[in-house]
Amino acid sequence: LAPRGAGEAPLRAMLLREAAVPEEGYASHLHLLVRGDAAACAPGGAAPLLGRFRWEELAELAMAVQSGLRHGHAPRQGPGGGGAAPGRLDYGELVAGCCGGTYLMSDAGGRACAVFKPADEEPYAPLNPKGYAGSSMGEESAMKPGIAVGGGAPRECAAFLLDHEGRAGVPCTGMVRLTHSTLLRGGKAEVQLKAGSLQRFVPHECTSEDVGTALFDADQVHAIGIFDMRTFNMDRNSDNLLVVRGGGGGGGGARLVPIDHGYILPSYRHLEDVHCCWLYWPQARAPYSAATRAAIAALDPLADAALLR
Repeated sequence: LAPRGAGEAPLRAMLLREAAVPEEGYASHLHLLVRGDAAACAPGGAAPLLGRFRWEELAELAMAVQSGLRHGHAPRQGPGGGGAAPGRLDYGELVAGCCGGTYLMSDAGGRACAVFKPADEEPYAPLNPKGYAGSSMGEESAMKPGIAVGGGAPRECAAFLLDHEGRAGVPCTGMVRLTHSTLLRGGKAEVQLKAGSLQRFVPHECTSEDVGTALFDADQVHAIGIFDMRTFNMDRNSDNLLVVRGGGGGGGGARLVPIDHGYILPSYRHLEDVHCCWLYWPQARAPYSAATRAAIAALDPLADAALLR
């Protein structure tokens, strides 16, 4: 999303996966964009970073969405989002009251498979459809200090990158460019390219706001808490922890799925007080398990920084 700065190396494409769909007459290609010289795209050049990212998950997600679009399944608002004016989409069934434009994407069978958040529809971005439109991208957001307008989408992707081995359970997320007439405002007919984050949709029963915390497994609460502390999450409330029943959690078999990470990694000038919902849960007072302590000991902040760059 950011323009190439003075002295920066160009972006180069590295083919990760190719899949032909002969019965439908097209082929899909998944590329990794690497900022660096040609050596970075040579075999083994990006291997240290590739080994830390779950590429197959992202490839499957992107191809499912592409197949859905080719079958005519347009981006749509989720259930519960009725009554919105044309061009103004509600967040739907993930989190009610979201302030940015968010679209449910379908697979070839018409089933919700992903959530797309365009960068130019984030709170205070120029094309925000929720009444929080601003004048330009890149300015500090009035929603959260230390976060630039349009910076939420890459942060959603960073959250997935930093959730090593999926310990916190952040759904698969990648940065994509997507074109569809549904994403245009005011009934415009021309083709427009949207850049934003694409995250796997997780079917769920409710959010952690709606159930008792006794259902949650202490190790998973700890994993989410450690993730939030590592990324200085400024928006961990009980509505952005989805609850999946029968997900291998605590006594009630509930699993937590953390979403909405557009307000992580703020500027160091704005490391202010934050309030995370899990701070008030009994699991926060339980001791860490041996596995959790080992995961903390294995963290490498320098490698994480290199991965994000």
